[in-house]
Amino acid sequence: MSKIIMSACTVIFATAAAISFSGCANEPIDTQVIEISEKVSIRDYEMTLEGRQVAIRESGASDSYPIFYAHGNPGSRLEVAFFADKAMEYGFRLISFDRPGFGGSDYVTPYSLTDYAKDVEKIADKLGINHYGAMGWSSGGPPSLAAGFVSSQRVDFVISASGYTDFGEYPQAVQLMDEKGLKGPELSESRPRLFNIVLDATQWTERHLPKFYMRMAMAEMTESDKAVLNETWKRDLFAASQKSALTQDIQGVKQDLETQWAPWEFTLKQVQVPVQVIQGKKDTFVPWQFAEHICSQVPDCQLNLIDDVGHLASLTSEVQDKIFRFSLKHASR
Repeated sequence: MSKIIMSACTVIFATAAAISFSGCANEPIDTQVIEISEKVSIRDYEMTLEGRQVAIRESGASDSYPIFYAHGNPGSRLEVAFFADKAMEYGFRLISFDRPGFGGSDYVTPYSLTDYAKDVEKIADKLGINHYGAMGWSSGGPPSLAAGFVSSQRVDFVISASGYTDFGEYPQAVQLMDEKGLKGPELSESRPRLFNIVLDATQWTERHLPKFYMRMAMAEMTESDKAVLNETWKRDLFAASQKSALTQDIQGVKQDLETQWAPWEFTLKQVQVPVQVIQGKKDTFVPWQFAEHICSQVPDCQLNLIDDVGHLASLTSEVQDKIFRFSLKHASR
């Protein structure tokens, strides 16, 4: 979901307009996470990793095969609840934690994609977990692929839904994004001060004018994505996750984006576990060509390019069936 913070002109204009009309636009939205299902529990707790606090959320079928879920940007561990019902139906335990500087997790720098993978290992060790899957949506795709590289003896499979590829291996990536009005990578490299202003503006808008922020976010979406958020509980959960992501300053968000846009510490060919890549061809936030590139490089990759759906495709029941059927096939039981 990072197009919200990647279109500098849109965000700055929106913020200026929001300030001008704040008297009628700043009614707070309800960001309480709704009850998903009576049969699904949500478990929140914290864990200390090398002196820093990490906020963790679990859902799905407890004590079943675990999948570590990596959230988007902006995003948070709350996203895992989108998948809770389907995880329960297929018998999977979902575990997600806020990356540094997001939600309830302490900021730490530097923090690389492989650092995320190592954090997953540490959490798995503390929870007594040996084998697990790795799944990420949007900006959660790169760290999930890193987990497949770092922990190939423990990670049985990786799922990347609407995720980024390695810009270091795909030189056309920045140009592709620029053509779609996705200016973040170019701004962060060539005009970092403006990039920081954009991030600050985005955070201010979300904090003080959350309804305006949601309208701004939905304005960037395809009709199929808007249809997904027509379900009240999904819209409320989306808003809650965005709010949680931006509760701290912008350091974590900035570091996370710049890390995934920089050349990765490993090549895609070094991801030696089964990978499923899911991508909507109508995605306005991540070019669908990124999915093709990932699967052209990963040795064991299943590509699911889906027509007429956008960035939120993985929040639909049909796509989640694809995700969890793939997980059933590859999970160590």
